[in-house]
Amino acid sequence: LVSDGLITQMVCEWFGEQREDTPIILDGYPRTVAQAELFEQFIQSAPLSLKVTVVRFMVPDADVIQRLQMRYICLNKECQAVYSLHPGSTQA
Repeated sequence: LVSDGLITQMVCEWFGEQREDTPIILDGYPRTVAQAELFEQFIQSAPLSLKVTVVRFMVPDADVIQRLQMRYICLNKECQAVYSLHPGSTQA
């Protein structure tokens, strides 16, 4: 595991390398309250004008469990495609 400070530093450095007008979606970051607080400090002090929108998906635990139980990953090490047997799902 990587510390909250280190992962946030890496994300902030990466942000600094991006064009100011490039939309960015962070998937899986921040994962902890500490990461969120550090990232908020970065946004407030960033020399760039960053517009941040937070989207929170509320999914019942039972739905998450069902989806995970229906997920399959190709065993071919060169493939690793993700498939789901969940109705309406397509190959990821």
